[in-house]
Amino acid sequence: MGVKGQVWSTQIIWREIGMAEWPLQDAKNMFSAVVNAALAGEPQRVTRRGQPAVVVLATEEYERLCRLEKSNAPTLGELLLEIPQDDEEFERLSLATCVSSSRRGFLR
Repeated sequence: MGVKGQVWSTQIIWREIGMAEWPLQDAKNMFSAVVNAALAGEPQRVTRRGQPAVVVLATEEYERLCRLEKSNAPTLGELLLEIPQDDEEFERLSLATCVSSSRRGFLR
């Protein structure tokens, strides 16, 4: 039974990663339950027309993921060292060629 005696059609589907999945309309109708589950450490996936749309997470989990992503980002020095280095020649374009090409729409 749902709120005020209504029977909800939501079947919460547990995926292999243990995330509950809610159709959008059911998530709207049961938003407090979605938020409470997220606050309890259980991310909640919401679908729209059967396709994953959003994930509801507790703020602490979201901030932890942001910190993790930032700590795993390469530094400028690491990116520069990843540039392929070889001794092959390459064609240098003159400034006039670049300007005329951009006017014709070749460079954007």
